[in-house]
Order: sequence, then structure tokens, then C-alpha cells
Amino acid sequence: MSIISKVELADDNWLFLLIFVFLLVLIGKLLRERRIPIVNSTRALAQSAHSTFRLRLRFIPQLLLLVAIMLTVIALADPRHGVARKTTAIEGYDLVMLVDVSSSMELQKADGITKLQTTKQIIREFVRKQDQGRVGVVVFQSTSLLLSPLSYDLIGIDRQIDRIESGWLEDGTAIGDGIIESLSLLVESNSKSRVVILLTDGENNEGLISPVEAAQLSRSLGIRIYVIAVTLPNQIFDTRELEMISNITDGEFFDASTSVELAAAYQSIADLEFSEIATREFLSSRSYAPALALVASVFVGMTAVLSVTVFRRNV
Repeated sequence: MSIISKVELADDNWLFLLIFVFLLVLIGKLLRERRIPIVNSTRALAQSAHSTFRLRLRFIPQLLLLVAIMLTVIALADPRHGVARKTTAIEGYDLVMLVDVSSSMELQKADGITKLQTTKQIIREFVRKQDQGRVGVVVFQSTSLLLSPLSYDLIGIDRQIDRIESGWLEDGTAIGDGIIESLSLLVESNSKSRVVILLTDGENNEGLISPVEAAQLSRSLGIRIYVIAVTLPNQIFDTRELEMISNITDGEFFDASTSVELAAAYQSIADLEFSEIATREFLSSRSYAPALALVASVFVGMTAVLSVTVFRRNV
């Protein structure tokens, strides 16, 4: 939340009238230039010789009237100074964390920490920030397992993620089945944003449905899938099918071989999917329209007085 102070126009459409005013001034100037002055008598010449001062300043009434008109137009636009409180809110969303827990996720990195341990730590940090939507968790090996339905209970979800380990199911990598399990959580959701974040370290080798078929179903439901491939340095596997999943569902594919890259991938997904919407609530405001209208009235009055006194035309 932040406090902002600025001047705004309540209705800036009135400013288009200024264009009309400038056109009238221009037309009037052109018409005056086309007039040819005619001196009627010697007396007129004598009078004009003594009115040099008035001739030089005869534009003042017209200038005052022009300024008055401009001030009136600006007053109609209602300029005001407001102090507002700016807050941000995130659109409601439903998110499923789909995590591969196959035995290969237990491989240790150079620091002795397994890929699964690193993944769990980063996922927990990511989920703790998702306080504007519901989060569900699905894990998979040769089959899929629902670990947590969609919920706002981030503390409970954090506990479930913390207890994830390999070996709960028969080993294998059933990516397609995991996607289908995730879609079953989201299919009844009315949230504007429905997302699956798939994390895996290998190719699909098990399951009743292929990853591409599952991705096509996800696309038909309007559910995006972001895919993160977790690898060890120098580990190579075919990611073409994973990239197809993200492409089919209008998601993104990320390749993460370090914890820094993995954290950056989740942050990129948050930036892409869970955007903030700014809202403003005015605490107080002050309109300058009355003051501008008063000044315009004074200028009109001055124009009238000067026109019948100092700059009165002799007949």
C-alpha cells in the first residue's frame, strides 16, 4: 500500500473546446488583417494621433476575454488535487503443484543434497507467497497420487510438501497420469486463472495416457501447464515432449540444473501468471473549478469595464 498525491482532471473531454476557441481566435485575426482602414476626415486623423497609447493596448480586453474563456473551459474539466491510497490485489487463481517423486529425484548433487530435497525447499518457499489463490499438490511415479486438494490453507499444504518422498508408489514416470490427476482438481474451478506447474527430471515411461494427449485435454479446458525440467549438471535427456506440453497449453518450459535456476523458474511463472492489479481509494480531494470560475468572472468583468471606459470606441 502507498499514499499518492497528484492533480487530475475529472473530465478532460472539455479540453477539446480549447481547440474551438483557438480556431475562433485565428479566424478573427485573419478577418482583421483583411480590413482596409479608411480615414473619414481630418478630425479623425487628429484624434488618432492622440490615441497612440490606446491603440497599442487595445488588445487587452480581447486578451482578458480569451483568458476568461480558457479558464472557464478548464474549470468545466474540474481539475482537482487528490490524496489517494494505492493498494494492489491479485486476481483469484487455482494452482496445482505437480511433482515427480521417482527414484531419480533422489540423486545427489555435488553438495550432497538430493534433487527432491532442493525441489521441496524451493516449492515450499514459492507456495508460502501464494496467499491470493488456492493451491493443490499432486505427486507421481508410475501412477499419480493426490496429496492435497485445492485449499487456501498454506500451512497445511506446506506440511504436505515437506513430507514428500520417493517410494510411495511403484517407480516410474507417468507424466500424463499426473496431468490428468491435476486437471481433475481444476476442471470445476471458476477461477480466472487455472494453472498446473509440472516438475520432472525425466521422460514419460509409464501411465495410461500420454503427456501430449493430457496436454491437449488441458488446452481444451483452458488450463495452462508450465513445465520445469530438473536436471543435474551434464545430465542430458530428451525434453521435446515436455516442451510440447507447455506449447500446446500456452505455458512455458524451463530447464533448471541448479537451485538458483529452479527458484528463478518459479519466480518467472509467478510474474507471468499471477499479476497484480492496482486499485485506488481517494481519501480526500480538492476541486480548483470554483476558483478558476471566479477568476474567469473577474476577467470578464474587467473586459466589460475597459471596453466602455479606456478602450471605448468614439462614434
